[in-house]
Amino acid sequence: MENTLLIGDHLIMSRIGYDAGVPFTNWHVTAYGAIRNRQQVIIFKPPFAPDTPDYVKRVIGLPGDTIEIHDGAVW
Repeated sequence: MENTLLIGDHLIMSRIGYDAGVPFTNWHVTAYGAIRNRQQVIIFKPPFAPDTPDYVKRVIGLPGDTIEIHDGAVW
């Protein structure tokens, strides 16, 4: 995503859009359902290392899509 977002850029995004955390607990409530659009930018904490910085990723596939990688390119 360095063609779109550069290292050091600041983002303002709503975390309530898809998942709302209950304060002082580890509970999460799905607010608006699943992601519906490809090319949408999402921010999330990695589930395997919650103490690391947030991940910023772009949606490339939706449920039911088949994603393949050939020679480093996503198809």
